Amino acid sequence: MARYESKSEEFGQGILQDQRKRADKVAKEQESFAKKITAASFASKGINTYLNDRMDTFNKSLADEKAYLQSQQGKAKALLTTQATLDEGGISTAEYIREKLLENRQSALERRVPNAKTQVPNSSGDIVERVAINIPKATLATRNDWTRIVGGKSVATTFDELVADGVKNWDEAITQARNVPTDAKDIQNYLDTYAKQELPSNLFSFVTRGLGGFFKGETRESLQDKISKTTQETLNNPLFDAFNNFAVKAAGMNNIFPDITQDGLDSFQKSLKYKNGVLVDSNNANKIVKEITAKFDVNNQIIDNPETNEKTTATVLTPTFTTTYVDGTVTARVDKENAKTVTKGSQLITVYDEAFLNIVNEDMNQLGQEDWAKYSKDRFKEVSANPMIEWGKFIQTGVVAGGSEVNKYLKTDINAATLIEKVLGAGGISIGQITAFPPQEAGQSDTEYRASQIIWSKEQGQLMQDSLEPVMKSLQTMSEMMNEGTRN
Repeated sequence: MARYESKSEEFGQGILQDQRKRADKVAKEQESFAKKITAASFASKGINTYLNDRMDTFNKSLADEKAYLQSQQGKAKALLTTQATLDEGGISTAEYIREKLLENRQSALERRVPNAKTQVPNSSGDIVERVAINIPKATLATRNDWTRIVGGKSVATTFDELVADGVKNWDEAITQARNVPTDAKDIQNYLDTYAKQELPSNLFSFVTRGLGGFFKGETRESLQDKISKTTQETLNNPLFDAFNNFAVKAAGMNNIFPDITQDGLDSFQKSLKYKNGVLVDSNNANKIVKEITAKFDVNNQIIDNPETNEKTTATVLTPTFTTTYVDGTVTARVDKENAKTVTKGSQLITVYDEAFLNIVNEDMNQLGQEDWAKYSKDRFKEVSANPMIEWGKFIQTGVVAGGSEVNKYLKTDINAATLIEKVLGAGGISIGQITAFPPQEAGQSDTEYRASQIIWSKEQGQLMQDSLEPVMKSLQTMSEMMNEGTRN
């Protein structure tokens, strides 16, 4: 990274030194290049055009040389600065190219697929535009209808081929950027070497150049169908079978916000590998993986409200994927890009579901955990939709001697009331984080702050009530099933 920063500094210093030494001489001895061609039109010229102009007019003009050199140095600095940022963040060129290509297609689909966006009234009654369908980038990468433009025609390709070509083009541009001269006297060698290669003026356009039209013939329905199928395929990946309730929790999150876990799960698919019979993380020194978890982090955040164009405090659910290794270390991927604002209490049910699955897993013996994993896989849709009721059904299948002995799936007898208390307590810890009053904002008077507290309490109270009602119904049903499946 240091060499990139140093090179960028050389560009700036070279320009300043050249300006100081030559400014007066050029003004007096050379006809101003600006009189013949404006800076704006010159900046848009490529190397070949410049070479032609250089042969025809002012090829001895130092101002001409300097203006061209400054243009190339500016482009080179932008490239090298981006590369230095990637290096500092440990981001590979392939990861960068991949992200930009997917951003391009994601944006194109949101803009062009009919009904991918919808118009709804905001709190003031004004009609505003919203994205009506979540389009995970990971889903786009797996599609088989990518195209590129070759000779003016659209040609079928693959996403991996586009990434490989992008990396090659990027590396060539970086090499050229490092060879941009710092002095006009060296410009001829540069021109001779790169006469057929142009430094990009716009990095995003450069990375996504050559892409064919966005996925043709796509409708909202066909797009949603492709996304849902991809998400389900990911959840069914055998890699996740080794981890209790992982896929069920992820699916439960998708029930709240469709396909929200796809990008996070895709990162696991790419990094988890079997090596010598154990599951390792290829992105973290091949450390042996002990556990992976998926959940929503719940907290209050100050966000930009698109309806009012003002900052406001809102309850936000952020997908979080955690990997625990056998050496005791832990890494977490917080998917802020897919964070969602809570608008109704039912969206908080997943917090209680996640707490419930953790608690009952601890209360089951080895046989219970294994058979519950099988049950969850066989009735995946039902378990992810309501794990409390489905677990109650499962416990009923473990009755021993007509209920006179401990259920074969449990470590010991557990009381339904105690379990309910534990679930509500664990869920309440997470939800308790969002019921605290937001801090008083700068410039907000005490009277205004007290008024906002009253509104906040009312809104949060309604969210809690809306979320707890269905949870209590599920827990009550589960409790009745437990009474039938455990000793009296």
